[in-house]
Amino acid sequence: FYIYFLIRENEIVYIGQTNNFVTRLKNHQKRITFDHYSVQPLECTLEEVKLLESQLILHHKPCENGNSK
Repeated sequence: FYIYFLIRENEIVYIGQTNNFVTRLKNHQKRITFDHYSVQPLECTLEEVKLLESQLILHHKPCENGNSK
């Protein structure tokens, strides 16, 4: 699995998880504006990666994940 961050003007605008980063990134390019990204490969279960993703979203509150700062 991967945890990834889409970044615009040095601000995290989206955090996600996937097992196919390339395809997921292409889908995001259609609806989210970002100028770069960071991706972290993980060796864990689906449940663990979902928990990590949720915790990161709660902490960073990226605007494209449906949160407001």
